[in-house]
Amino acid sequence: QDSSSTGQPPKKTLSRSAILTLLKPYFWPDATTHQDDNAMWNRVRAIMTWVCVISSKVCNLYSPMMIGWASTALAHQDYASCIYYSIGYAAIQWLGSTLKEGQSLVYLKVAQAAFIQLSETTFRHLHSLSLDWHLRKKLGEVIRSMDRGIAACDTLMKYLFLWLVPALAECIIVCIIFATYFHYAPLAISVFYFVWLYIIWTILVTLWRKKFRKAVVKSDNEWHDRCTDSLLNFETVKYFTAEDYEAQRFA
Repeated sequence: QDSSSTGQPPKKTLSRSAILTLLKPYFWPDATTHQDDNAMWNRVRAIMTWVCVISSKVCNLYSPMMIGWASTALAHQDYASCIYYSIGYAAIQWLGSTLKEGQSLVYLKVAQAAFIQLSETTFRHLHSLSLDWHLRKKLGEVIRSMDRGIAACDTLMKYLFLWLVPALAECIIVCIIFATYFHYAPLAISVFYFVWLYIIWTILVTLWRKKFRKAVVKSDNEWHDRCTDSLLNFETVKYFTAEDYEAQRFA
C-alpha cells in the first residue's frame, strides 16, 4: 500500500552519495586539531591503512606458494632450495602478520579522526534544524541515534571495506591462481561456488535477523528517551509528585 493511503510517513533511506559523504572521513579525513599539518598526517594514516591491507593480502597469497615450492624441492632432495623457500615462507608469514597488526594500529588514529569529524558534523547539523523539529523529537532518542549512527559508520568501514572486500578480492585471486598457475579449473570453480553459497546464506540470515535487531533498537531508543526526558524534567516531575508514574512508565 502507498504511504499516503496508510497514513504512515514515507520511509527515508540514505542515498549512495550520502553514504559516501559519511564514509569520507575514513578515506580522506580533514584536520581534527588546529595544527596546520594535522590533515596531512590524518590522510597519510588513511593511505597507510590501505597499504597495510593490500600488502598483508599479498603476503597471504604468496606464502602458500613458497611452502609449496619448499615441499617440491624437498621431494627432489634439493635441500638448499628447500631451506631457502622455508625461510622465505616464514619471513613472508611474519611480514603479513606484522602488516595486519600495523593496519590495526594505524587505523586507530584514522577511526579517532573520523569519529571527531562525524561527531562535529552531526552536532552542527542538529543545531541547524528548526525549533519545530526539536520540539517534536525526543532528546533521549536523538542522542542515542546520534551515537548509534556514528558507531555504525565505523562498523561498516571495519567489516565491509577492511575485511569483506579484501577477503572477496583474495578469494577471486585464489580462484584465478588455481585455474591458471595450477591448471585445475574444477577446484577454482568449486571454491568460488561454495564461497558464493556462503555469501548468499549470510545475506539471507542477516535479512532474517534484521527484524529482531530493529525491535532491539526501538526498545533501546524508548528506554533512553524515557530516562533522559524524565531526568531533564526533574523539577516538573517533583512539582506534580509524578515519581511513581515515571517509574512505572520507565519500567
